[in-house]
Amino acid sequence: MTAFETPESLPGSEPAPATKSNIQNELSRLQGDRQSASLFLFYWGGHGWVTLEGERRLFYADARKDDERNLDFNDLLVSACSDSYRKMPRQLFIVDTCANYMPQIKNPPRDQLGKKEPMFSPEQFVLFAGKLGDRAKNLDSEQTGLYTRELLKELSDLPPSKIWPPDMEVIAYLLKHRFDKLRSEGLAEQIPTYIWNRGWQGQDNIISPINSNSSSNIRGTKKPYSTKNLSYSQKVELRNKLTDCQGVKKKARRDLIFQELLKSYPQLLIQDRMQTSSLIMNLLDQLQSHGYALEKFIEIIKIEATGQDSSEEMEKKIEDLETTILEIFDPVPSSPKVEKINAENQWLIRINSQEIRIPFKLSEIADTTIKNTMTAQEMRTWKEIHTQCEILVRNYIDIYKYIMDEQVDTAMKSLMEFKEECIKVLLPLNQLKISSPRIFTFEQIRHLLNIHLYIEILLETMRYKSPTLRNKSNNSSRGKYFELGKEFADVIHDLLFEALRLADRVLKLYFDQEQFS
Repeated sequence: MTAFETPESLPGSEPAPATKSNIQNELSRLQGDRQSASLFLFYWGGHGWVTLEGERRLFYADARKDDERNLDFNDLLVSACSDSYRKMPRQLFIVDTCANYMPQIKNPPRDQLGKKEPMFSPEQFVLFAGKLGDRAKNLDSEQTGLYTRELLKELSDLPPSKIWPPDMEVIAYLLKHRFDKLRSEGLAEQIPTYIWNRGWQGQDNIISPINSNSSSNIRGTKKPYSTKNLSYSQKVELRNKLTDCQGVKKKARRDLIFQELLKSYPQLLIQDRMQTSSLIMNLLDQLQSHGYALEKFIEIIKIEATGQDSSEEMEKKIEDLETTILEIFDPVPSSPKVEKINAENQWLIRINSQEIRIPFKLSEIADTTIKNTMTAQEMRTWKEIHTQCEILVRNYIDIYKYIMDEQVDTAMKSLMEFKEECIKVLLPLNQLKISSPRIFTFEQIRHLLNIHLYIEILLETMRYKSPTLRNKSNNSSRGKYFELGKEFADVIHDLLFEALRLADRVLKLYFDQEQFS
């Protein structure tokens, strides 16, 4: 853990152990330090768990069975937003620990990690080895965690650069793909997640953890379940799925769940003398009267189930519960976020509250303008862009044919693989943008940075069926969004070829200029 360009020297050849006193002394020192730092980097590898409230706790190195001393990581994130950390406005946290529920820890000690006021708004990026409920795999023979090993592989694959940190969102997605593959091979079970509070470039946003179970990420981004009036049949269906979970079925575990629920919603009246089915039915009526109360109840049940029972049968029941919730509260998928605006001769794409516009015809670029971007450094960038464009164009051609021939299943599978490829290309392109910013003022090149987003939009058009067509399997019944997707596939085709043609043109101009000179 350091906030310095070069790490502070530690006595001896080994790092200082992460004991309670060492960590608290270091945090106190950082809070009182007046030296500005380009980055506050916090890495923790070891043991951890999650409370029923969803708080992540990290065991200190000197924790014992009779002294479960721990660092409250949620509290640390809040403290890092206080004025004491104002000299460290960019913050990167990496946590490689388990996040499973440990019911035997009844009242864990809680440390206050510093003052919380006044507040400021740092740029925080947090990488977790697993979502709530996951156990992070440790590699004893390598003396590291699986997540740390894979993270270091991604970082070591980066092209040489003086820019640090790299684009952490790209790193998070690359890690997601790594662990998708590891899970498919039976080499991992955990699902890495991340939190992004304010982008590195200063935009105010929060990107929720991938596959997170935390309702705090739902709050403010989706309408609460209480806004939907449930029919009697929907209540019965939801009750049946809830009571099928052992945590609800067994009284001792159910009491613990209710205890946690009442901490957030003390106004609830729980009639525990009723039969379980009647009790849950009565509780559902009450939960529907309180904001996000139903979300909280479901979240507690899922966390409790993960901690108590990791069997395939329990996982199937939780999966069935999640499917029922989706069918009741989000029955129709959002339509693809792409629109063709003929009156303005452009395409409009909406992604994460951001609008991207693509004109029907890109601007022509004069040779004199191009020649202004032909320094030695920029030519190295142009050559790399040309190489990347050739690869992308070659791999997209077959996908484009599948879409035009309406071979939807084949196209979708290929598109998902192509999106992975585009994400991998994104990181070196961003590095090139930093070293050669003038080249990326050309819209033909600038759109390359968004190709992975365009592919996701294209995938949405392939997946989407309107409510009246959801039960029909034939491709011709997909409706207007499928036809719109075919047009948008044309747009991506043209953008890739335009970028390649421009890079070709630059290389030819440079070659002719060198020949003449």
